Amino acid sequence: MTTYKRITTFLYIATVIIVLRGLYIYWEFASSPLQTAYNYAASPRQMKLDKFASFQPPKINGNENQSPKISETNFTCKGSKGWITHPNVPSFIIAGAQKSGTTALYGILTKHPKIISKRGRNEAHYFNRHFLGKPVKMNKYRPSIRGNMRGIMSQEVWCDKGLEYIKEIFGRRMHRYTDTISFEKTPAYLHYPHVPELISIICPWKPKIIMILRNPVDRAYSHFDMDPERHKNKTFNEAIRKNLQKLKRQRIIRKDGTANPKWLKHKLNYNVSRLDNNMLFRGFYATQLEFWFEHFPLGEKLMVIRYEKFMEDKAAVMNQIFEFLGVSQYNYTQDILHKNYFGNKTKTNIVHGVSNSTRASLRRFFKPQNDKLADLLGEEWRDVW
Repeated sequence: MTTYKRITTFLYIATVIIVLRGLYIYWEFASSPLQTAYNYAASPRQMKLDKFASFQPPKINGNENQSPKISETNFTCKGSKGWITHPNVPSFIIAGAQKSGTTALYGILTKHPKIISKRGRNEAHYFNRHFLGKPVKMNKYRPSIRGNMRGIMSQEVWCDKGLEYIKEIFGRRMHRYTDTISFEKTPAYLHYPHVPELISIICPWKPKIIMILRNPVDRAYSHFDMDPERHKNKTFNEAIRKNLQKLKRQRIIRKDGTANPKWLKHKLNYNVSRLDNNMLFRGFYATQLEFWFEHFPLGEKLMVIRYEKFMEDKAAVMNQIFEFLGVSQYNYTQDILHKNYFGNKTKTNIVHGVSNSTRASLRRFFKPQNDKLADLLGEEWRDVW
């Protein structure tokens, strides 16, 4: 057989496989319970989904508003195509802060035999990116809808989105684990004002939230060092000045550098997505946590960890986390606790990267926020930075 014939035969076989695969996917989609509630029992796709979530179509001759019986570990809501029951996934979320050891914590937690993480990459970004566009359009924070976000869409649409979140972030692997707890990690969640309310709507069982907070000056420099291409040909001081100007333009801080009290009371609109890379804004922990306290009570549903304590004694902090989560203690080896979870990237020494004068200036800048953080979290946080 000549080379030309081999190539032709290969392309023909590949084309046939692609066509058959496409037909199979279309057939599965057409028979999906999310497309029609009345043929759901016969769908091979549904047979797989039944292990993860169950679907009950609307009753033709009966009370379609009557919820199916569920267990304590499941959640049931009425979607656009009928009642949906799925497990309470996730059990907890690591929601911040960026450059504060969340990757290390994520890596350590995944070694626990009773804890499993989301599939794929270690950051989900569902609540901060998925909802930037339609139908919720949360790229600009609008104080007018705060506390009433549920009314933006019908309960059926919110129900569908709850299942969509679990399927997209965790897949259908959860049915394999009956005695485990699950989690995802997205440090950017911390500074988005709408995310706490979104999570409480999408996940009404209120997953527990873990935050790790780091000295905002060190965090800012680590943020700067993370992406050298973004700050190409700029020094740390130049990048800080640019970030400061941006906060002034958006009226988050006044011209004299102090925080704008109207913004602190959530009375201004601002484009949250444009602040993702603002090194200063990411360190406004106290103001950001206020949004979380409205939906996740401190101690009961929200745990805040100091990064420096975590780095000093990871074993002790991990035991506190397990107690908070209600999961069995686990004795990690030193190799797991101190493994490099950041790849092979060489990090610049923060002590040498931030001059004494810049550090002093930034400490003064962050002091009002740090004092307010101590008011929120307790005196053990007073003057720690």
